[in-house]
Amino acid sequence: MITVPAYFVQMYAHQLHEKHDLIPGISERINKAADILSGDNISIDNSQFFVVGSKNDGTGYHITATDCSCPDFQNNQAPIISRQRFCKHRLAVGMLKRHIAEQISPRILDGLDDAPNRNTIKWQKNGTKPKLFG
Repeated sequence: MITVPAYFVQMYAHQLHEKHDLIPGISERINKAADILSGDNISIDNSQFFVVGSKNDGTGYHITATDCSCPDFQNNQAPIISRQRFCKHRLAVGMLKRHIAEQISPRILDGLDDAPNRNTIKWQKNGTKPKLFG
């Protein structure tokens, strides 16, 4: 499972609130996504994310770049941001991806010479922030 330090979780959640709080239903989902991210509830397997459910009953949801297996997403109840639906699980994974891009990738680059996608990662390392959504 992956945990992100509380400072970063709060920062990412704050930025999402500033940008998207006018969208109905998003504020509560952002807060729940922050809880998921700080609670050691996300794992990665073969480029697919798995988020443990909040009911502590062993359920969990698979998250891809465009989909989540949770009822909120599958029943089209999750709010739309940039023409995509975002349930709390997809928001949490989005924050995790941002954390990886901003905090981990630059450190890995220091030891790489001809790694695949080096130009893309280097471009991000040189000051351009990766997009969180879309």
